[in-house]
Amino acid sequence: MLSSSSKDFVLAVRLAPPPLRGDPDFATMVKSAGKLVSNANLIGHFMRQALIQILLLLLAYLAGPFAYRYFFHPLAGLPGPRLAPFSNICAVVLGTAQRQGALGPVVRMGVNHLSFSTHAAQKIIYGFGTKEVPSFAKNPEFSTPEVDGTLNIIVEIDKKEHARMRHIG
Repeated sequence: MLSSSSKDFVLAVRLAPPPLRGDPDFATMVKSAGKLVSNANLIGHFMRQALIQILLLLLAYLAGPFAYRYFFHPLAGLPGPRLAPFSNICAVVLGTAQRQGALGPVVRMGVNHLSFSTHAAQKIIYGFGTKEVPSFAKNPEFSTPEVDGTLNIIVEIDKKEHARMRHIG
């Protein structure tokens, strides 16, 4: 028959957690307790990782438009100054005539700014449309709503309506 102290010992052994990878002696238990305490530093580690990821996302967000303008923009293949895809300052600071001679008849001078130096290009861009070369459509930015409800031929975007208004008078 077991004494009460031995019963308590058996009960304590049954309720004890399983050993952690090895011998369940006192030194191992102290080591594992130290690891648990050092794992509290994981919070700081995860905070640093989260901060690094947020900074990388911010960098990608800020660098994304620059990468698009340099590699994927419809005007990316045209020659021009190195700053032209990123800023319109090239059109202001640098002379267009000197760039035209060095880089060719079409030079990218800004984000959405091209400079043409041939007479044929000027005729196509600024001239009236023909059957062979239709004129460019007006940008909807230039259309302003009428204040008093009257029609205005200058801001009319639709070519057919513009022609109709031109022939009314």
